[in-house]
Amino acid sequence: MNLRNTILTLCILFSSLLIAENTQTIRGTVTDKTAKFPIIGAAVVLKQNNEIVNNTVTNVDGEFRLKEVPFGKYTIEVSFMGYQPYLNAEVNVQSGFQKVMNIELVESSFQLDEVELVGVDHKGDAINEFATISSRTFSIEETERYAGSRGEPSRMAANYAGVVGNNDNSNDIVVRGNTPIGLLW
Repeated sequence: MNLRNTILTLCILFSSLLIAENTQTIRGTVTDKTAKFPIIGAAVVLKQNNEIVNNTVTNVDGEFRLKEVPFGKYTIEVSFMGYQPYLNAEVNVQSGFQKVMNIELVESSFQLDEVELVGVDHKGDAINEFATISSRTFSIEETERYAGSRGEPSRMAANYAGVVGNNDNSNDIVVRGNTPIGLLW
């Protein structure tokens, strides 16, 4: 009877070993190497013989978890935009414990071509977008160039067609017969 119980127990243990899945979990965190903050949304790819076995992305705490990874040797790649890719070809998944990895990514930088900015001169266009017609801008330097302006904008504007200055004692101007009070300048 004792031999029979021993054989039955060994058969149950042996069958449970055959039925048990030979998988394990790889987990860890991905952080910035310099600032030590977690990197959210980094792609974590597990490969074996250049074929993707499992993949995931990091959560808001920079953590990842690859479940049900069969035992064996793997390559893990971690990438995120603005960082140099991380590559580890010596990830050994075994029974008995989870593989825990703390991965630090290094920021990448690269040289761009030069950028040339070209300004477009819209001399005379109105600064006020609501002034669609009969508006003109001019600089302080331009007020010095007009005859009789003596550096005063109202005297310079009086040189344009349809603009009349009241007199020399005030700087009011009349544009196309409108009142000087309604003029903004």
